[in-house]
Amino acid sequence: MKQRLKIIVNEKPYDVEVDDPNASPLAVTVNGKQYTVTVETPESKIETNSTPKPVATRKVSAVAADPMAKKIKAPMPGTILDISVKPGDNVAHGQQLCALEAMKMKSAIRSPHDGVIATVNVQSGQSVAHGDVLMTFA
Repeated sequence: MKQRLKIIVNEKPYDVEVDDPNASPLAVTVNGKQYTVTVETPESKIETNSTPKPVATRKVSAVAADPMAKKIKAPMPGTILDISVKPGDNVAHGQQLCALEAMKMKSAIRSPHDGVIATVNVQSGQSVAHGDVLMTFA
């Protein structure tokens, strides 16, 4: 069951289509570009008193849908929080490359395949737009 959403981030609209909202990982299409998104939620604790439970936070990890992508691009506009790799580093599929904050949510940008990082085009604290090249593979 496909679900279509219109999401507005920093006053910029994005058309998002989720193939199966119950799948893990999620297959999503954002403005025509496909991504694989993993959603992690903390386990709920059973409480015996009447204290309201806090709203669960969600961590979203995004990787490019192309398993042999040479360029890692920003999946959404935001700010680079930290960078976990440098040029020349060997990385494994799924390894975190950097973290991006968008709308107060931290997203891990992960490697779509094994490889060697050729360039890192961003710095911690830098603002990026959707589609900006964050890093490239050799």
